Amino acid sequence: MADEDREIDEQSDSHVDTMSLSLQEVRATAQAQQMREQYREQKTRPLFDTENADTSRARGLIVLDGESPGRKIVVPDKGLVIGRSTSCDLKVGNSGDGTSRAHARVYYENGNLAMEDLNSRNGTLVNNRVCPGRRLYPGDKLQVGSTLFKVISGGEDVAHHESIYQMARRDPRTGLFEPDSIEAILTQEIKFSLRYKRPLSVFMLDIDYFSEIEEKFGQAASDCARVVVGKLLLSFVRSQDLALHYRNTTMLVVLPQTEVSHAVNCAERFCRIVAQHPIEVEGESLGVTVSIGVAQFRQSAVGLIHKVKEALSIGQRTGGNRVTRARRMTRKLRGD
Repeated sequence: MADEDREIDEQSDSHVDTMSLSLQEVRATAQAQQMREQYREQKTRPLFDTENADTSRARGLIVLDGESPGRKIVVPDKGLVIGRSTSCDLKVGNSGDGTSRAHARVYYENGNLAMEDLNSRNGTLVNNRVCPGRRLYPGDKLQVGSTLFKVISGGEDVAHHESIYQMARRDPRTGLFEPDSIEAILTQEIKFSLRYKRPLSVFMLDIDYFSEIEEKFGQAASDCARVVVGKLLLSFVRSQDLALHYRNTTMLVVLPQTEVSHAVNCAERFCRIVAQHPIEVEGESLGVTVSIGVAQFRQSAVGLIHKVKEALSIGQRTGGNRVTRARRMTRKLRGD
């Protein structure tokens, strides 16, 4: 047991060559990217402080909810009018969802993105408040009728959203992302983390005793367990996180701008949530638990995956239903 509760050595990041890493990762990402079908971009990255943003570049919008979720709109220099009329620059919504013919305008004022309501019947919301007009900042939520946008900065932010958008699709049963390349997704997140000097953590989870569930209760039960855990995970993660299907019953969550201590707390909460949601099998209640490994970025996407997989493996070997942090010992969650 002492061997299995050993600490996981983690390489120091004091000598990371961020410029070399970025170039290598960009090349790998370019090779890995393949245009896939659209998926809903509900997990849009949180927006960064304006101190590091290039305010001379045009900002844009990402559709979070409404028609074509995940769609990127670059605001042109002349600005654009949003509404349900076909004469609008950006046509969204209909009369039934509270969208006016010409609802709102997004434009530039002294080089900064701003919005104004065009005397719409139901008003335009910014961050859930009716707003007649104001400057827009990266991260603001703009709502026109039932269509919800998120404001993003131009240039690097737009490229980042677009690359993530192109690299993944969704599992139709769980809603989890199914990227062509996990490493390519992580590469993009790492590049952003390095550029903006933000922490990046991940956690990887697997369903405990999955093969035993399948052998005892059948494939329908094991499939149900996978779908239930996947849906619970998707509803649990924050809007800026990425919940990915890794392989088989293993799932991976990428947590941008998150220290590893907070990632551990999140993982522990999710362990408890899963344990509190048994699945129904032929009229009987079947308890399901998960084990989770947690790690923080140090050197590369490959190294990050290796560390989090090793942490997960230790948790599974020591009984399951627990969270294991790289460099720290397993923390048991059972109350007995």
